[in-house]
Amino acid sequence: MKTGGHDDSHDDDGQDDDDGYSADNIHFEPIVQLPEAIDLKTGEEDEEEVFRQRAKLYRYDDNAWKERGVGDMKILKNPLTGLCTASAQLSFFPSVFVICNKQV
Repeated sequence: MKTGGHDDSHDDDGQDDDDGYSADNIHFEPIVQLPEAIDLKTGEEDEEEVFRQRAKLYRYDDNAWKERGVGDMKILKNPLTGLCTASAQLSFFPSVFVICNKQV
């Protein structure tokens, strides 16, 4: 029953209203069971990050520079081989573009 803009069908002590439902006892079983959390390997776990900067990535196509996107530019160094890798990962696109491999 509403009096003065207030709904009195649900008491403050958690009692159910007339239809037997309250916000405290609603439960839904999932339709799809999700797998346990997995460890995502990026291939950068053993690398040492030497440099990271937010940058724009361009490509040269049809005699003009075209913007590829914005993301993180990183230089990673493998401590065992000394090989440095420059890579860029765009913010909106999850794949990594490997720009060059150069041993320094």
